[in-house]
Amino acid sequence: MGILDEFPYPFGQPMAQELMRMMAGLYRTQREAELLTEPLGVDPLEITPGLSPVELWHDLLLMLARNGKVRPAVEAARKRAEGNSRAPFLDALLADKTAPVSAQSVGDDGKPDFDDTVTTPEALLFFDDLTMPVGQVSNLIGTLGKMIAIAPAICLLRVRNVFGEFYGTGFRIGKDLILTNQRARRFRVRRRCEREKPGGHAAAGDRR
Repeated sequence: MGILDEFPYPFGQPMAQELMRMMAGLYRTQREAELLTEPLGVDPLEITPGLSPVELWHDLLLMLARNGKVRPAVEAARKRAEGNSRAPFLDALLADKTAPVSAQSVGDDGKPDFDDTVTTPEALLFFDDLTMPVGQVSNLIGTLGKMIAIAPAICLLRVRNVFGEFYGTGFRIGKDLILTNQRARRFRVRRRCEREKPGGHAAAGDRR
C-alpha cells in the first residue's frame, strides 16, 4: 500500500510532503481546490478560508485521506500536469514507487516551518516601482554585494533516520561549526547533521 492509500495522511514521509507542495502549486486558490475535492467528498464548509496554498492542501489531504480519496485526487492532478515537470513524480506516486523530493523543510505536523507570504513592506523593500532616489542606489548596491558575499555560508542540513528524511538550513560560522535554528531539534537524531559541499562530498559534525 502506497502513501496515497494511507490513513491518516503520512505527513512524516518526504514524498507525502512533496505531494502537498505540488498540489499547492497546481491548485493555488481555494476555489480551484474546491472544484477538485468537492466531488471527492470534501465539504467546502469544512475548509478554513484565507489559508495559504500549502496550509490549504495540508487540511485537504487530511480530509481526502479520511475519505480514502487521495489517489483519485492525484489521478486528476496528473491529468492537469500533462507535459509538466511534475508529471513523473505523480506517475511514481500512482505506481507506489519512490521518487526524488525537494528540500523545503516542514514541521512534524506537515506544515511549513516558515511563512513565505510576501507582505507589502517586503515587496517595497527595494522599491519595485523604480522610484528609488538616486542617492540611495549606492546603499542598495552595497547591501546586495554583502548578500552575495555571505551567501556561500548558507548550508542545507539533511538528516536521515528511522522517522524519514528531514531538511533544515543553517549558517557556517566556523571551520567545523554551523549555527542553526532551535527547530532543528525536531530531527530527533543523535545531534548529527550533514552539510553538502560542492562536488558531492559531505562534512559531518556533532551538535552538542
